[in-house]
Amino acid sequence: MSRRNTKISRISQILLLLRNDFFASRVFPYLPTSKKNPIFHLYLFYADLKASRQIETMKDKKKETLLLDYFLMIYP
Repeated sequence: MSRRNTKISRISQILLLLRNDFFASRVFPYLPTSKKNPIFHLYLFYADLKASRQIETMKDKKKETLLLDYFLMIYP
């Protein structure tokens, strides 16, 4: 499996968890806060969207695409 495919697979798993905000609110505060941690960046982006209420108005597919694009842009 290529590095990109591995990354996408990992992101897919995260996005499945993001669908459940209850899970996200329970788990994300305990993630490592290293700036080199890609999951931390994904969380920050998700938190920003949530804070601006964009997440609640987006369809799941659009949210996933946006998060995936953002993640792959930061970690090529």
